[in-house]
Amino acid sequence: MSETSHPAGYRKFLPAVGSIAALILLLFWLEGGFDQKVGPGTAQAEDVRPDVGRTVRVVAEEISEVMSWPGTVTVRTEARISPKIASRIEQIMVRAGDRVSRGQILVRLDERSLQARLGQARSALTAARAESARYRADARRTENLFRRDAATQQALDTALAATRAADARVQEAQSAIQEVEALFAETTLRSPFEGVVLQRHREPGDTAMPGVPVLTILERGRLRVEVAIPESCAGGVRDGQSLNIVASDVAHPQAATVDEIAPSADPQSHTRLVKASLPLD
Repeated sequence: MSETSHPAGYRKFLPAVGSIAALILLLFWLEGGFDQKVGPGTAQAEDVRPDVGRTVRVVAEEISEVMSWPGTVTVRTEARISPKIASRIEQIMVRAGDRVSRGQILVRLDERSLQARLGQARSALTAARAESARYRADARRTENLFRRDAATQQALDTALAATRAADARVQEAQSAIQEVEALFAETTLRSPFEGVVLQRHREPGDTAMPGVPVLTILERGRLRVEVAIPESCAGGVRDGQSLNIVASDVAHPQAATVDEIAPSADPQSHTRLVKASLPLD
């Protein structure tokens, strides 16, 4: 038995050939050469049944965008209580924060100056009546003389004119008394509505002057909220629309009804002022 010998170069060539064959097999596998091919045509899809043991409820619901802006609570009606006459303040019955009812007496003014004016008016009336009586008597006497041709027409006319002037002075004195008596009602200042005292401007002993407030009253139950809404959002707000008002000291939101919308936006802040009335408390 004889051995066949190979040259040394042939033995070196064998490992290189094996590496190339292994690389070709790897590429063939990556391309899916060992997977079973599906021929052209149609194939029936796998029957996938739904999960029939689960029930899902579908409900249609409209979700609106919720936006919020800071606002300020104000009052619709504010009254500044001031007298129509100048007089010393005798008594103030309320303080800031007190609740008052309609017609309640809040301030009493000193009546002594009016009492003096009333006395003067009554004295003037008494004098006017006495003068009128005298001129009336003179007119009757002059008229009798005129009928007997003992007085001239001019004298009679003068007597009658003096009587009419005296009667007018009586009427003026009576009107002056009525005016002073009417002022006595102004010495007691009353609340024009049910409300809350916001501020007390004067104290007892001060002089109250016409047009100068002694108290400021806010009407209860007529509150409103003023909100500056960006112009880009104000278009969705309508008159009569309900807004939810959330306050830090109130447990639940309150509904306010929009009753006034500014027709134009503020040129600087680009917001529109919206006013909404709160419900009566």
